[in-house]
Amino acid sequence: MKVCCIGAGYVGGPSCSVMALKCPKIKFTIVDLNKQRIDAWNSDSLPIYEVSVMLFELNGAVHVYLASHIMALVRCSLQDNNSGNLQ
Repeated sequence: MKVCCIGAGYVGGPSCSVMALKCPKIKFTIVDLNKQRIDAWNSDSLPIYEVSVMLFELNGAVHVYLASHIMALVRCSLQDNNSGNLQ
């Protein structure tokens, strides 16, 4: 199984890191448009990085296409009534 997680920020990166740790037979790829985030996750200095089961990539379209499951882990602002603002 291949899972593509969209969003390598404060939610996506750590969430998928834990899922990858707990599900080593599943291949997780996290995609993001922000090159600095991808570079940071791929650096050697991060405490949360499971080389054998996770990839961090800029080319989201390819991994979304290849994934059997897709997770969107991106920030959404709340409106005044506490409902999600997905625009």
